[in-house]
Amino acid sequence: RWNYGRDHLFIGESVPLVLEVFNQEKILLFSDVTVSSPQGGIFEEIPGGGEITHESYGPVTLYSIPVKAYLYTPSKTGRVAIENTTVQSQESSGTAAGFSLTVLPVPEEIMDSGAIGTFSFASSVSPETVEQGGEFSLTMKVSGVGNLNYLQFPDPQITGANLLEKKETSSFVPQFEGYSGSRELVYRLAALSSEQVSIVVPSFVWLDKEQRIKRGVERRFRIRVRP
Repeated sequence: RWNYGRDHLFIGESVPLVLEVFNQEKILLFSDVTVSSPQGGIFEEIPGGGEITHESYGPVTLYSIPVKAYLYTPSKTGRVAIENTTVQSQESSGTAAGFSLTVLPVPEEIMDSGAIGTFSFASSVSPETVEQGGEFSLTMKVSGVGNLNYLQFPDPQITGANLLEKKETSSFVPQFEGYSGSRELVYRLAALSSEQVSIVVPSFVWLDKEQRIKRGVERRFRIRVRP
């Protein structure tokens, strides 16, 4: 069977889908598992696959054994089908029935970021003083657990500087709660004139696991430019 918690989710939300064999009197080893990736999203296996659980009924112990676990992040709204899945062990085989998920639009408050999870957001500039034509950088970093593979950074408003390069680095891994780690986006900029450079980084807004809207603080930076 598939364990998937709920049958509806938001576009861009990373949710776990666990394929398990249940009500077994002994722990099995699986030789062949056929899983088809659903359309319209990112489907990535979670290392480890989860923990074996058991229940006792008098002298009988029955095991539930995870076969595979995945994070699925839908990229469009509508209905998404997860197909029937066949599991083969050395002794027998079985098929988990397919199912469908309903993918909903995100709340309007997080339309720009699409961020769903538990996050922290930080931004900074360096150096804070440059010569005319000199280079400096704006760094934005989001850390936490959630849909790090999908969310978007705020779009900064930059006055008095040219963008030379924009570079993103990431370090996150799939877990049952979502992708855990961080993403960092660096703007390399050059001051245009001898006047101040101003940068506004809008609030980073996200939806937490209790479906509450969270909002970071807008940041304003000034770069002093020497002739």
